[in-house]
Amino acid sequence: MKLGIQQTALGRLPFREACQLAGDVGAHGIGLCYPGAENIDLLRSLGYAYQLADMAAQHRLRLCNLHLGYLCGAPFLVSATALLPWAKDIIRSATEVAAKALVPVVVLPFYGNNRIGFSDEFHLAAKTLREVANRADDLGVTIAVQSDLSGSQTRELLRQVDHRSVKICLDTGSTFAYGFDPAAFIQDLGAEAIVQVHLKDVRLPDGRTPDFNVRLGQGDADCVAVIQTLRAGGFEGWLVLDTPRADTPEADVKMHMNDLRRLLDQASEQAGETPGMTS
Repeated sequence: MKLGIQQTALGRLPFREACQLAGDVGAHGIGLCYPGAENIDLLRSLGYAYQLADMAAQHRLRLCNLHLGYLCGAPFLVSATALLPWAKDIIRSATEVAAKALVPVVVLPFYGNNRIGFSDEFHLAAKTLREVANRADDLGVTIAVQSDLSGSQTRELLRQVDHRSVKICLDTGSTFAYGFDPAAFIQDLGAEAIVQVHLKDVRLPDGRTPDFNVRLGQGDADCVAVIQTLRAGGFEGWLVLDTPRADTPEADVKMHMNDLRRLLDQASEQAGETPGMTS
């Protein structure tokens, strides 16, 4: 398994400084986030792709994903409105940039205002994923679905899409907050259906809002069990730190990366393997 850091976990650093910090703490790659309209418009330029690739190469990093977070701000992919053609166009642009910048995964968020809540939304989402996956497949890019669906619903979505270039991006903390055991979720789907795992923890106080401001291994999500389940299933993709936004980036990110390595060692020890391995 390869270790990455999502851009949001690095605080509000400019991209160059974020790459520098990710490299300094020993990450293999960085995931890029596009939460706003001004970010998403960058994906319309192939020149931008070469800038990304060059910056990552300077810091000996790989780019592990493009996360199109802006799409969870409205029902872009689950409603047959004028929003849908625009969203498809953005996804196609993102896959073009990903291919040029050697990014293996484009993550589509099906939560927030873009969540799948009804059967017509489910079928429209499946149809849309099938359409955008054809071009992604031609380019060697995987479309990753990140959602609040259950394991059985996710399995049905993948069955309806029926495309080798559509897989799942699992967020451990959010999955637990939605009421599902992330390790059981992986077992239910099979590790081969998951292309990337975004690691964060969460506390779920009784009757309260989930608290994501917690270090890995100190919340309620069993991240060690997730790692063990992935290894048992032969997962060879990215483990990406998606921990809370860093207030003091250098210290916080180093702490979170050390937490991840500690969890990897714990998973190895419990399996009777030699600690210090990342796969």
